[in-house]
Amino acid sequence: MVAPPECKCRLPNAGPAWLWLIHTNRDRPVTKGRGIASGKRVVRWADSGKLIHKEAMRRIFIRLAGGLLSLLFAANAARGQATALTYTSITIPMRDTNSLAADLWYASPTLTAKPVILIQTPYNRKLYRTSNIPGYAGGASFPADTNYNYVIVDWRGFYGSLGAAAPGYNRGLDGYDCTEWIAAQPWSNGRIGTWGSSALGQIQYQTAFQQPPHLVCCNVQVRHFQTRYDDYYYGGDYRKEETESIASLGFFDPSQILAHPDDDLYWKTVEAVTDTPDKLTVPVLVVGGWFDHSPDSVLRSFAEIQTNSAAPVQSQHRFIFGPWTHGGVGELTQGGLDFPNATNLFDTEIQFWDYQLRDQTNDGWSRQPVVQFYQLGENIWVDNHNWNGAATWAGMPRATQTLYFRVAGQLTPTPPGTDEGADGFAYDPNDPTPSFGGARFTPFTPTTPEGPQDESTNIETRTDVLVYSTPVLTNDLRLNATNLTVTLYAASDRTDTDFAVRLTDVYPDGRSLILAQGIRRARFRNSLRTEQLMTPGAVYAIPVQIQNLACTFRQGHRLRLVISSADYPMYDRNLNDGGPMYVTNGTPLVAHNTVWHDAAHRSRLDFQTLPEDLDGDGLPDVWEADNFGTLARDGSGDLDGDGISDLNEYLAGTQPTNAASLFRIENLVWQAPTNLAITWSSVSNRHYSVLAATGSLTAAYSPVATNLPATPPLNGINLTPPAAGPVFFRVSVQP
Repeated sequence: MVAPPECKCRLPNAGPAWLWLIHTNRDRPVTKGRGIASGKRVVRWADSGKLIHKEAMRRIFIRLAGGLLSLLFAANAARGQATALTYTSITIPMRDTNSLAADLWYASPTLTAKPVILIQTPYNRKLYRTSNIPGYAGGASFPADTNYNYVIVDWRGFYGSLGAAAPGYNRGLDGYDCTEWIAAQPWSNGRIGTWGSSALGQIQYQTAFQQPPHLVCCNVQVRHFQTRYDDYYYGGDYRKEETESIASLGFFDPSQILAHPDDDLYWKTVEAVTDTPDKLTVPVLVVGGWFDHSPDSVLRSFAEIQTNSAAPVQSQHRFIFGPWTHGGVGELTQGGLDFPNATNLFDTEIQFWDYQLRDQTNDGWSRQPVVQFYQLGENIWVDNHNWNGAATWAGMPRATQTLYFRVAGQLTPTPPGTDEGADGFAYDPNDPTPSFGGARFTPFTPTTPEGPQDESTNIETRTDVLVYSTPVLTNDLRLNATNLTVTLYAASDRTDTDFAVRLTDVYPDGRSLILAQGIRRARFRNSLRTEQLMTPGAVYAIPVQIQNLACTFRQGHRLRLVISSADYPMYDRNLNDGGPMYVTNGTPLVAHNTVWHDAAHRSRLDFQTLPEDLDGDGLPDVWEADNFGTLARDGSGDLDGDGISDLNEYLAGTQPTNAASLFRIENLVWQAPTNLAITWSSVSNRHYSVLAATGSLTAAYSPVATNLPATPPLNGINLTPPAAGPVFFRVSVQP
């Protein structure tokens, strides 16, 4: 086959390179988890000995390519591969006689028949020629591979396809037409997959619901398929920042959204029309992020396609939920935190395509877990291989817990007493509490802080917020919530106001990093369909739903809730006047709002937690996370090769990654009901302490015998165990 006229750019070879793994947490070794590598990849150039992170390497290649390098090239460059990809402009005819502008990318010099990845974008296909891809259009996560050809299409009515504009046209039909036209081309083998995030993800669902015969699979990131009221209103409050940003991209007129501030028949109709998972007949790899602006919607979409798509593909869908913002999928830094074991989504996506489009049955995809999510705080990947039960996000075993608002800004498991009263603040719509970090969507202002940002100075010090914190945690709190709700017993001197909640993780150094947030408009406290104004001074139960979240609050940290009446401009401000909403001629009024926390008004946070040993291997998961970076080990192994199993190292309180702390518990004997004899052997000259805990493996351990001298090869002690039970013992090696 003769290749069409082309624009060509070739990557230089990097020369000799080695793959290095860097320790990421408490000097634990990085290991490779299921599906996503849990280490930071760096390349060392032989002539310099310098370590260069793969993102820096990518930028070096881009500079060498003189600005014409596409992200397609950059992704392979990051893997240390020499790549030559070529694009040529093409047009694709549609059924209504219009045509769409597109670029065909392929590995030169010969254009051969391969599986094709279709990408439909409203963000200008030409950006892929310059590597200037915004994060919400895929960014650095684009999975390029020379085993595939790629077709990148401008949406109807956008950029090169502007002339095909047809208001109200079903974009899924364009996806169908693109798929079937591509399948008939000599450079296609007739097997088509799709890829894209955000709007590029939604059009994948729209295309798949049209069931083009040659569509084989979809890879959808940070997007759901159903259009719902809560896409534009959160707790009855207009998502001002997000909706106006999307509207400015040319997707819709926000006046249509503002005309329906209640969850009325209009929204029920829209939701019903777009709720069509039963039309899905191909497997989908769904990717979401905890710091995305719609994580709950992505979780809900996956649950629906698991149960309502065509029966033959229900078991083939896969789900990966990482520590990512909307535009930062696969990137190292998210807000104020780095996640080095969440940067290698590329390999997982290629593995998915290879299995679905190239019949590569030996690539391990068939063993890929159905559900895989990132547990913040522990910074590990957890998957459905780690628990017994349904392979769904909701299928994990969880326990419900409650923290109550208390006097003096406390959050405790103990309910408040009768005389603990209330806390109040004044909310002025002319000076609303600003949004800072969290689940933002501001594509035109990329410097806007998003994700886990520190709220301690510019938010928590304001006079229009209330702050409630747990005491410093003595044990890890493994929050993993499918229903994360703050119930506020609140009053106001106005007939309407808002109540906003931010959930933060307070570090020992004082940083208070926002993890999730929510808001509720008081007039919608009982129903999002029916407005009920407040009676000034009356106390109402106001539920504030917070996004789903998986985060372990570590020992030494605190969990915090920050209460305000605004989170602006993420959500529109309430004028407090009880009048029509979202009008330009309203009169802002200051509201004096009160949150009650006494025996009759138990303001609280309800959430769910994981068991301390989810995988049931006898090792607390947090201990495994700190030492191994994964839950894949079952305790029977011996990571450091010192002859002591991982389980015995845990029980003894030694490091499973350090052979120098070798010892062996020889015997545990109850010599009498109040006398326990412990003997052990050691090859070190260290001293030891025996510690005991009651209740659980992760309870606080207290010393019962300290500074025991080592007299190899055998040591022992007789002691009286604590009266309460069950009792757990450890032998700790002292430095």
